[in-house]
Amino acid sequence: MCLLMRLVPKKNCHIFKIAQSLMGTCFKWPKTFQPELFSHHWQLQYVNCSTQSSSSSWSTESITDKTPFLETHRQSQKVQDQSLETICRIYNAISKEREKIHNNMKSLCKEECFKILELLLQWRVPEEEITQILSEFPELLTFAHSKWEEAAKKLLRDYRFNQSQLLQLLAETPSILEGSAWKTLYDVIALLRSWGIREGKMQMIVIKNPDLLQTNLKTISNNYAKLCEVFTKSNVISLLLSNPVILTDEWEVTYSKITYVFDRMGAKTAEILRSHMFKHNLEYIITRHEFLERAGLYSKPNKHGVSKCENAPLQNITDSDDKAFAQLVASLSHAEYMAFVDIKRQEFEDAQSSDVESEDELF
Repeated sequence: MCLLMRLVPKKNCHIFKIAQSLMGTCFKWPKTFQPELFSHHWQLQYVNCSTQSSSSSWSTESITDKTPFLETHRQSQKVQDQSLETICRIYNAISKEREKIHNNMKSLCKEECFKILELLLQWRVPEEEITQILSEFPELLTFAHSKWEEAAKKLLRDYRFNQSQLLQLLAETPSILEGSAWKTLYDVIALLRSWGIREGKMQMIVIKNPDLLQTNLKTISNNYAKLCEVFTKSNVISLLLSNPVILTDEWEVTYSKITYVFDRMGAKTAEILRSHMFKHNLEYIITRHEFLERAGLYSKPNKHGVSKCENAPLQNITDSDDKAFAQLVASLSHAEYMAFVDIKRQEFEDAQSSDVESEDELF
């Protein structure tokens, strides 16, 4: 009976309860005994022997069905099998994709790759995202698994990134895996925090614009100060969350977009805050605006905010793809818009050539 007590897990097991009742309620487990170390194999083996030598009605099948430990083991084994199948599928997809172009997957350690892929699945990164990013950046798999684990621990513990953000950040900034970007990351996070940006928001800004880790800190600070001269501080924070690229773009480029939208289009600050206009170049914004204007679908509002026609919101003008913009915003065909784009592109190129010739004549 003591042997049975030692072989059966103590926790919530009906066999243990029966044995305990037979031994007496004063029974205590030895201090050195760890029942969780015994596998379900030993439970079944002992019970099989017991059923052969006793008149009890217990059976291996009934115990297997009723023991939570065994069910948990089966589920765990099933998850492991599914994970290995997923890892193999991802690895094969990456290998096939990269061999078409570089044929450099042979130089990678398959065992290390499997460890990295297992780690990414533990971070709950979707299989499609893993395959897509690592097919585009296969050099990430050349870093040792230990480098990935070290980077993940620091990013999660010290910098409060989410697991779902890690692969995207490491893909855009492999210098983190190299170990050379920690000082820059620390300085950028500290700067964002000094502006009053909250946890979670700071990390999102870095994810959306990883160029922050490649840009001089003084440039970032100067861009922020310039923005505060145009917008209120709260509006600047809102802009950073939706358009973090304005921290790394040259100020002249950003300011040219601001002045065009304010002065030429007559847009309000609230419209700018709701749009993602700063991720596009000025030529793109001008082309969209002039297409609507020449079609009689956009008119600059007067000082009272009244325009001759109902203007589309700025975010619809700048953030829609070409087909949606032409058909839904302008109510014209996609072909008509693309023809206009070609015309404007030629105009911009001619204007640029004229500027270059003028500069040459001055010298």
